[in-house]
Amino acid sequence: MVHLVPDEGVDNGPVLATQTVSILPEDTLETLETRIHTVEHELLVDTVRKLIDNK
Repeated sequence: MVHLVPDEGVDNGPVLATQTVSILPEDTLETLETRIHTVEHELLVDTVRKLIDNK
């Protein structure tokens, strides 16, 4: 999830983008965490790019 961060509070700003990450039967904590981080990084870059393009 990518969201705006207001001056006060954490994780309570408006959500800008989300993406589902499936939990696979063979997942370990490490494999799931790696997949989540990969998606988060791509989503963050895509969201920032869209914000810049709209300005």
